[in-house]
Amino acid sequence: MSPSPRTTITLPRARFEQLAAIADKRGLPNPTAVIEAWIARAIAEGEISPQTPGFSVVRDDDVVAIQIAGHHLPFVKIQKAAVIASVLSAAAGEPDEELGFYLEVGRPVVLDLGDGNGTLAIGRVGRGVKFILKTDAGSCTKMFSCPPGLAMDVVNQILTVTRVTVN
Repeated sequence: MSPSPRTTITLPRARFEQLAAIADKRGLPNPTAVIEAWIARAIAEGEISPQTPGFSVVRDDDVVAIQIAGHHLPFVKIQKAAVIASVLSAAAGEPDEELGFYLEVGRPVVLDLGDGNGTLAIGRVGRGVKFILKTDAGSCTKMFSCPPGLAMDVVNQILTVTRVTVN
């Protein structure tokens, strides 16, 4: 089942104004970003699992299965998953320091998924991250988006499963 892209939390107006004040004080774009930062900290501190409903990354030998917002991408090689993580990080507004680029709205990066699996375009739309998955025949198979915080959850999951340790 695909997760709902949005839900509504009802809280007193005073609490919303306090969240907005926290966002302003921390240089965040909006109250939602305060909640995103809180969740990211809880994941980093081990308070909650890094697994996000509808978002998963699983490695099986030399391939990786990635699910974003309930949409399954074709299996990709480990190296391609790492590239997806770098581009996704840039699209979420947290560019990979080694690559050093930032994605502008309306200028997606198109990645060949290899093995005849088509392409994945990753870009920015408003404050969010947009994905367009196409088959090799060129038809749009899936188009979906997610907020930057969820995109960074996927980046962190990809980085976790693609790390190679040398004994």
